[in-house]
Amino acid sequence: MRPVFEEYAAKFTDVHCVEVDDEENPDSVARAGVQSFPTFKFYKDGLLSILGDVQADSGQLHEKMELLSEP
Repeated sequence: MRPVFEEYAAKFTDVHCVEVDDEENPDSVARAGVQSFPTFKFYKDGLLSILGDVQADSGQLHEKMELLSEP
């Protein structure tokens, strides 16, 4: 999924994409409620989006990033 994530991050330049290393940031991962990897969470204006989470599904990831990139 990393290559797909990187491709979409480059394509949707108005969407801020961040990768969090679970070994370096276990507290952040726990606070976000991540239970499996990869998990993609979506925030808009600093708030968790109602779009929900995406696991390892490139189609869903693309769809939700498209929604976030819309004004």
